[in-house]
Amino acid sequence: TSDITTTGDVRVAGITQSHNVDYENVYMSGDIKLINIKQNADLYVAGIAWILPFSNNTANYAKNCINEGKIVTAGISGNTSVNVTEGTAANAEGFNYTIDPNNLYVGGLFNLNVGEITNSMNRAYITSEEGNYEQIIGTCNTFVGGLVTYNYNLIQDCANTGDINYTNSSSGMCLISTLSRSS
Repeated sequence: TSDITTTGDVRVAGITQSHNVDYENVYMSGDIKLINIKQNADLYVAGIAWILPFSNNTANYAKNCINEGKIVTAGISGNTSVNVTEGTAANAEGFNYTIDPNNLYVGGLFNLNVGEITNSMNRAYITSEEGNYEQIIGTCNTFVGGLVTYNYNLIQDCANTGDINYTNSSSGMCLISTLSRSS
C-alpha cells in the first residue's frame, strides 16, 4: 500500500518553485526522494526547478549550474483514467471522453525548459529503485530526462553524466468509466 496519496499535481524541486528566476553558478547536492506514493495527478520532480520560463519576451537562463544530488521516485503507483462521457450506446451519434493520465515527469535540472541553459551539468543518479521499492507501478506514463524532461529552447555546452535507471511493472490498469447516453 502507498504511504501517501496525491489528489492534485505535485511539484518537487531541489532549489525553488518560483517561476521568474535566472540561475547562475547554482549547485544542488542534496537528495530528493519520493517513495511509495499513489498518484492521482501529475507528479513533477526536478533537481533545480519545475520550469525555466520565457517571460516578458525574454528567456530566463541557467548558466554554470550543477546537480549532483540523487533523485529517487520509487514505488510510485498511478493509473491512467479514461472517462467516457458520451457515445457508448449503440445509437450514439458522437463520442466524448476525458483522459487523466497521472504522469510522472523527472528532470535532472528542470522539468520544462523554455529558457536558455548553458554550461550546465547533471551528475545526479536518477532512479526508480530504493530499498524494497524497485519500480514504477501502473499505467501512468513516465518521462525522465538527464537535463530536462521537455525542452522548447536552448541547451548549449551541457552534459548529463548521471545514470538513469527506471523500470515499470506494468501491473496497473487503465481505468475506464463510461456514461451511457439515453435516447
